[in-house]
Amino acid sequence: MTRPFYPLPLSLFPVACLLALNLAQLSAARLLHPLVVLPLFALLLMGLGRLLLGSWDRAAWAACLVLLAIYPEMMAMPVILGAAVLAFWRPRNVQTLHAVETLHATSLRGAQNMVLNIIAVILLAVPVTFILAGLTGRVPPHAPYTVNAEDPACPDVYFIVLDSYTSHAVLLDRFGYDNTPFLYALAGLGFVTGDCSAAYDTTEWSLASTLNVQTLHATSLPSADELWKLVQHPAVRTRLEAQGYRTLAFETGFDFSEWRDADTFISAQAGTSPAPTLNDFDWYTLTQTLPGQIPAVRRALLAGWSQDYRARTLHALAELGNGGARYISPPPEARYISPPPEAPVFVFAHILAPHPPFVFQADGAPAAGYLLRSPGMDSASPEYTPEIYAAGYIGQVAYIDAVLPGVLGQILQYSRNDPVIVLQGDHGAWYAGEADKLAILCAVHAPAGLDVPLEPEETFKFVMEER
Repeated sequence: MTRPFYPLPLSLFPVACLLALNLAQLSAARLLHPLVVLPLFALLLMGLGRLLLGSWDRAAWAACLVLLAIYPEMMAMPVILGAAVLAFWRPRNVQTLHAVETLHATSLRGAQNMVLNIIAVILLAVPVTFILAGLTGRVPPHAPYTVNAEDPACPDVYFIVLDSYTSHAVLLDRFGYDNTPFLYALAGLGFVTGDCSAAYDTTEWSLASTLNVQTLHATSLPSADELWKLVQHPAVRTRLEAQGYRTLAFETGFDFSEWRDADTFISAQAGTSPAPTLNDFDWYTLTQTLPGQIPAVRRALLAGWSQDYRARTLHALAELGNGGARYISPPPEARYISPPPEAPVFVFAHILAPHPPFVFQADGAPAAGYLLRSPGMDSASPEYTPEIYAAGYIGQVAYIDAVLPGVLGQILQYSRNDPVIVLQGDHGAWYAGEADKLAILCAVHAPAGLDVPLEPEETFKFVMEER
């Protein structure tokens, strides 16, 4: 403990804090790269410092100063605390060793290193504890499958969420864009369309409400963990799985909407070559560093991150259009009784468009890729103006309008019978005004005789009815 190893846990402290603060958005599984790279980087810094400065103690502090330069905001507190220990703290037992000056200095350094090591471990333990507490008990067991859904009359069910796709009226009035051709194309495929209102202006709350066929009242709001479960294992999914439906879901880059325990989980990396070397958490971590705040560096990082968004969206649309649900097979590591391959399928596709980042122009060409997280967070940046947002948003809506009818047509072609397809926005567009922030697109294709309402809280009532 008297050797200075505190740069190693401190190197992970900023990343652990970032994950703890964004646990609902980013999966802990994406922490693998920083877990390996950052301690190795700290060791390299200490090794170079030992060669240049001739002392492990000075090398450890040099490594901490480099980490402070990289993560100034999050490393400021640990470095200031460590400096205070070095400057003001003197252990009593060491102060009595004045007879031998060398022994006194050595013992003092060892005691200080031990305290700094303990401080570093405790600091890292705080966000790690928060992360573990947030992950504990998140995944409930699957309900056992029955066989009644093997009836060929049971339709496949598709729930396709177009993130932030607003209503026809808002597109026309606020953005000057007319999506009437898109609505006509949907009508030609047998869809009923309309302008509806989401219950909430955030994706998590909206999905939880729709997939649990209820409004989450302000008097009894769920905790973050409860909300995560309401999206991951909602009543609609549980009900259909219990009836023998297979589940298919897609990678989104957002942990709360990735059903990784579905019968088939389609990752964008599985369909790209070469596979991306950095995941969303890697890109996010790099943008939070001091070099990541330099405009040219930040633009380069956001461009790389945006390409991951683009690849995921393209891959999800391609798999939907190619009848991806036809290729479902039970995972070999299944911990529950899997449904037979002839069973109907429940597909959940959360498409991150037209929500930012704006990575598609109207013709599908790459766009600038502005990675907005929220208007308030990014409003200080000159490129995040309402006008820039509107231009990027309209381009992405136009691209979705152009390609989605073909995808839906292929779904209808590949389905074993007439499916239920629910196409909805989860919330409205930014900068659309307070009165319009909940306005969304709603479209439903349903077999004859099956009533599937457009309104989000009512859409899946047919699933919960006794049959």
